[in-house]
Amino acid sequence: KRKYEKEKYMKDFQLITTVVCNHKSGTNVPMEKHEQYELIYYRYGRGITLIGGREHPFSSNTFALIPPDTWHDERHQADCELIFVRIQTKERFPTGFFTDSQEIIYRIVKTIYDETILQYASYKEMIDFKLNELFIALKRLDSSGQTRKQGKNLEYIINYISDNYHGKILFKDLARQLNFSYDYFQHYFKEITGLSPQQFLIHRRIEAAEDMLAKDVCSCTDIAYRCGFSNSAQFSAIFKRETGLSPQQYRKTAQGG
Repeated sequence: KRKYEKEKYMKDFQLITTVVCNHKSGTNVPMEKHEQYELIYYRYGRGITLIGGREHPFSSNTFALIPPDTWHDERHQADCELIFVRIQTKERFPTGFFTDSQEIIYRIVKTIYDETILQYASYKEMIDFKLNELFIALKRLDSSGQTRKQGKNLEYIINYISDNYHGKILFKDLARQLNFSYDYFQHYFKEITGLSPQQFLIHRRIEAAEDMLAKDVCSCTDIAYRCGFSNSAQFSAIFKRETGLSPQQYRKTAQGG
């Protein structure tokens, strides 16, 4: 019975190598590819990786799962620590770029590395077990419909900013709601909307201010506070930068003056 269960649930994985690597800010790793799957876990740091022709910003607790024979590079914009795990298998790993805010994948990858280096009793069996655990964890992540859920959740975030533009919005909290690192949230938001979260918020505030100025419902100072600006001076400066007119000039133009 035990043999049947192992054959049914334990997949055939071969660990080729696992390495912890540190890169200084400004380090560029040239294009390379491998015959095996490669998981690159960014424990901390910041930068950009190009995988199969597509750029991904990486930051702390994000990771790439790269399929065999796929070109990839790295450009490090801050000091980074990475864990590489290269795996030979006939199984099909879910590939892509992921966040790991709960550090589920990190704990598995770190154990694989530690077992390889320290070689405790039965370390080979433990590595086999952890490779299978990694495979299951990645399949769960992939089958959860992460991309679809992210798109739906981002729509909620966009609506939230649009409805609450007049208040203080903490983008790091919104990133956590999406289970994103802050850097990846910024990149993903801009990829979908064409604007950074900050730019989107400013545009929404300016849009509301334009409507109030056109209706002449209150003073420029009141409009500044109602639209979420710190003070009237900040409001005037940002409004002119975005529209080319001061709030007073815009009000005159909108009212046919």
